Amino acid sequence: MNQGRATRGPISQVPQNVQKLAELVRHKVEGRTGPSEEYIVVAYKVQEVGPGTYTSFKIRADNERYVHAEVYQSSPDEEPTLTGLERSRNAWDPLVNVSHVSDH
Repeated sequence: MNQGRATRGPISQVPQNVQKLAELVRHKVEGRTGPSEEYIVVAYKVQEVGPGTYTSFKIRADNERYVHAEVYQSSPDEEPTLTGLERSRNAWDPLVNVSHVSDH
């Protein structure tokens, strides 16, 4: 399992492809959590399963508000599916086992 961690600061501390993947599901995340002043991935982990990949993110949504999100992508060319979301997280919460949601 690949893991990455970034501290407060510019998006460049997380690989661009990770931030871009999170941006692809931003409308779904904000649809469930409300609008975000920021939307910056500060930590992530990747797990390859069969033909696809699960990516979990810790996203700084506002100054003191974080959300954890998980997406599944069957291939890099496919649209990612939001599979997990946890609201009201903080900077110290570990990024583990994001609760599953329905992507409807």
